[in-house]
Amino acid sequence: MQQRLIELVYDATLQPEGWAAFLHELRLALRSGGALLMFGSAAGSEPARDIRDSAWHTLTLARLYYDTFRALNPLDYARMEPGRVYGYEDFVPRAEFECSEYYRQYCVHTFNEHALVGCFGEPGAARAWLNLSRGAAAGAYERRERQLLQALLPHLARALKICARLERADAEHRQLREQVDAVGFATLLLDADARVGVANRAAQALLQAGRGPQLVAGRLGFAEARDQRACFHRDTHRAEQPVAEVAAACLQRCGIRCPGRSAPARIGAILLDRGTPPGRAAGFGRRRGGAGDGQRIGG
Repeated sequence: MQQRLIELVYDATLQPEGWAAFLHELRLALRSGGALLMFGSAAGSEPARDIRDSAWHTLTLARLYYDTFRALNPLDYARMEPGRVYGYEDFVPRAEFECSEYYRQYCVHTFNEHALVGCFGEPGAARAWLNLSRGAAAGAYERRERQLLQALLPHLARALKICARLERADAEHRQLREQVDAVGFATLLLDADARVGVANRAAQALLQAGRGPQLVAGRLGFAEARDQRACFHRDTHRAEQPVAEVAAACLQRCGIRCPGRSAPARIGAILLDRGTPPGRAAGFGRRRGGAGDGQRIGG
């Protein structure tokens, strides 16, 4: 069971619905009525969003909790440390808890008399809290159940880090696409193997026109064999020669002018203009000298 749960944790980094599958399996494994995964933006912050799997939860009940009972919950999420598992008893004696308004007015009626919470994340970074709850009939969580949740926390922390990096990469990619789309010229961003990473709408229209350059398996393709070899085979030109320079020269022979702009490190950028008579081609790429060392080629 533990291995299956670990696999589901890492599956969740690949697809958003994966977290729901993990919560459902964990809830059943630990004989719980509810499982709730809450994400916070930083250490010590309050939960910002959540994913839930429950046998009885409703939106009405959620509103009741947040509007009335949240402030009475003895579980202090801001004080929880990553890598640890908590229960109600870690914040209030059991006898006192069972006499509280929160227990009598909320927990008893929602089958939430017992709870486990695992906190995971990194100091000073995003945190998350995995909550499990069940009613009095199921009894208190046993030691082996706490140990299972404890064993999952390092994997959950690693998965959280992966998700955060993927979200940042997606945001950067969206921003890059927006910037490229804003350029007046048809614009391509190439990697070192002439693969097209980003092409704005104008560039896509030019590549789909069926004349001159085209996309071939995700790379720039050319009708002329010499141009095709130049872009597809790195051994046909000097290793230190930026791929954008080679591609720009091939595009010039197709009658496409490539005006000059700077480019990000490790990326070749080509700006295309089919409407202008062929002129001096300009490609952009990274010099081998160092990171972020942009090089302008040609005019």
